[in-house]
Amino acid sequence: MFDLVLPASPAGLRVEQLLPDSSTWTIVVATTALTAVCPLCQLPTPRVHSRYQRICLDLPLAAYPVRLLLHVRRFRCATVGCSRRIFTERLPGLAAPYAHRTTRLRGVLTDLGLALGGAAGARLAAHLHLPTSDDMLLRYVRAVPDPPWTPGPRVLGIDDWARRKGQCYGTILVDLETHRPVDLLPDRETATGAAWRAAHPGPAIISRDRAEGYAAAASQGAPAARQGADRFHFLRNLGEALEELLVRLHQELTQAVATLPPPAPPVTPRSAVAVVPDPPTGTPPAGAVPVAAAAEHQEPPPQPDTVRRQARQARYEELLRLRGLGWTPQASARQLRLSLGTVQLWLAHPCCGQRRSRPPPRRLLDPYTAQLDRRWAEGTHNARWLYQEIRDQGYRGGYRNVSVYLAGRRGAATAGATPVPKNPLLPSARALRWVLWRPVADLDDAEYTTVRRVCAASQEVTLAYGLVMDFQAIVRQRQADQLGSWIALAYSSGIRELLSFARGVERDFAAVLAGIELPWSNGPVEGQVTRLKLLKRQHYGRAKFDLLRLRVLYAP
Repeated sequence: MFDLVLPASPAGLRVEQLLPDSSTWTIVVATTALTAVCPLCQLPTPRVHSRYQRICLDLPLAAYPVRLLLHVRRFRCATVGCSRRIFTERLPGLAAPYAHRTTRLRGVLTDLGLALGGAAGARLAAHLHLPTSDDMLLRYVRAVPDPPWTPGPRVLGIDDWARRKGQCYGTILVDLETHRPVDLLPDRETATGAAWRAAHPGPAIISRDRAEGYAAAASQGAPAARQGADRFHFLRNLGEALEELLVRLHQELTQAVATLPPPAPPVTPRSAVAVVPDPPTGTPPAGAVPVAAAAEHQEPPPQPDTVRRQARQARYEELLRLRGLGWTPQASARQLRLSLGTVQLWLAHPCCGQRRSRPPPRRLLDPYTAQLDRRWAEGTHNARWLYQEIRDQGYRGGYRNVSVYLAGRRGAATAGATPVPKNPLLPSARALRWVLWRPVADLDDAEYTTVRRVCAASQEVTLAYGLVMDFQAIVRQRQADQLGSWIALAYSSGIRELLSFARGVERDFAAVLAGIELPWSNGPVEGQVTRLKLLKRQHYGRAKFDLLRLRVLYAP
């Protein structure tokens, strides 16, 4: 019976009575051991001093709370010289001394606190028939000891996280092989990081961002470890340098692009030419800008819609050819891997090989546009007046539709019958940065035209564009041997923003080189920072560091 009610219970206990009522199950349990061990001298004694009752809560049984009524004894210590004269017998497998909950119930509540925090854990515990308070859950979480330290990790990722954004930051350390957090530090000072690494030796590789404090801490605490800068961070630094250049030259670029002739339409359709420049494979000669120069001569690849349209047209023409050879619709469908319904539809309607354009939507203003045009030609240009006229005739739309329609008429009248094409507005520096950051193959028509015109307007931007493309190719193709040549080219370019970036890469050359060569990155660390933010927000931002650290290290 005892094994059914309290499975995996320690020896020396006996269930004497089971007392169910309408709301709670009470189980009377007595101890049966002949001796007890003194908690100080660790020697057994058979001398019983007295008996008393102790109440402990346990896991619910069939949705009913369970209360254990324990009959335990006090013993006299028979050891001469022991300061403990009277002690109560311990129940290590069932409950801790002075505890009001069994060990397994406390374990479940601790897991709830680690996973959900105080308030959310208490709400779920109530649904599970484990009534408790949020303060009790947090006390259980804070009582959890630090996880035991094991040798390692071999590859350690380091990054900072905001305890209070813009004011106070901490450090998170993650095992990049297992993607599990190793520890949380209360700040990002060099001394704190160096002391932690000196006390926890083992990492052979340290992946970090390019902050000087982390570099110094890694050098002091683990001088034998190889440091690798995170690829995302130094690519982001290069993008920021490019944006600073565009901010500095934006007014000049706007004026220069305005003086250029309007963009001429391509000689051949965009879909007919699909030439993508190859990334640089070796050290470019001084002053050469292979990718940016190629953007001036080569057309971007066709858009996905164009490719699908061409494939559909080819299938339709093949269907017509098979029909001319006498193939049946069923055989043609199997040959072209089309459904029989599609083949029959294409044969019945010759235009079905091409996707039909959707008719323009019908607007509430359409029946009244003729009257608006006539009144406009008569010289009545007041939008409010014209709106009231068609309103009296049954128009049920809004005034804005009329205003927008007449604004188009007004703009056409101002520009004349043959409007002069204007140069497209130059995007903002931030938007232009992302256009120049992407390869030519990923640009649409408008973005491709913008790149060509901006490069034609500024030789400095052209040179920076080529250097950016070359650096991306070095990182993505892991051409670590080309890094020194790229730094030399950046110095020779004379662009101060790229000079600043090149100096930073040169100062941290070994770490940047390792970041390109090694497969490790700080992606798992950034993921753990996102998880940390979630745990922090579960406490509405008020979790103290000790509680947050335990939840990060233990929560599943």
